[in-house]
Amino acid sequence: MSFATLHITIPIVVSFITSVIVNVIGFVIGARIAKDRADRSGIRELYKSVFSHFRDMRDVVQSGIPRTWNSYLTPRTSDPEPLIFKYIKNGTLNQFPHKIGEACKDLEKDALVSGLKFRSAIEESFSKKLVAWGKQNLRAASQPVSGRRNVMYHAGQLFLREKSIEEISDYLEVQDIGVRIELSTEGSTTRPIYIMRENLVNGDTKAALTEIKALVAGDHETQAAAGELKAVEARLSDLLATLAKRINDPHPIRETITGSLSDIFRG
Repeated sequence: MSFATLHITIPIVVSFITSVIVNVIGFVIGARIAKDRADRSGIRELYKSVFSHFRDMRDVVQSGIPRTWNSYLTPRTSDPEPLIFKYIKNGTLNQFPHKIGEACKDLEKDALVSGLKFRSAIEESFSKKLVAWGKQNLRAASQPVSGRRNVMYHAGQLFLREKSIEEISDYLEVQDIGVRIELSTEGSTTRPIYIMRENLVNGDTKAALTEIKALVAGDHETQAAAGELKAVEARLSDLLATLAKRINDPHPIRETITGSLSDIFRG
């Protein structure tokens, strides 16, 4: 073969190989896009269910009774089955990109663990301190005054909602409404303390709330658990933002292309 012939042949071969590669890549990406479109409706519903699950976990933090493993017990199961735990067991979570799936798995576990720690701190630490304070400062602390309207707060809200004590102050001093602080962290039981002008030993609502605020600030065990739970709450908000984007666009085009190229090179 002459040099001139070789000189002509090499560009032709290179052009042919390049054309084949481009066509293969185009075919793989096209097939991936078609598959993603077919899966779009189902994966969007999956993202919606996970979004609702984590939104509930975040929102109940502000109620003072965060979710724990026992929140997901059902009459049909002897063991709790929170959504992501169930999706891991049945393989559903594998439909998510690895990074999002891992974030969901880790955050559900961390939220449930921190929720249990916070509830335990309320039960074992703060509730006992507030009960002891009530015995010294309240008459018939566990009994409401007949005819008096009461607004309920869970004890955990005093740690998780910064304005809770200020709100209680407004009810007691401005609107002259009683306040019920629920010490139990289980929905099946109740252990209330009623605070109102009529049952305060000294009748001074402002002084009473100052003392309760000091109890909250000085309970380092519950404050630490609340800090951990607030950090989880912030992570939940970040994950919800990610999931909201996925509901709008379950398969971003950049992810489709990079996924297709990974498939080619792995193959």
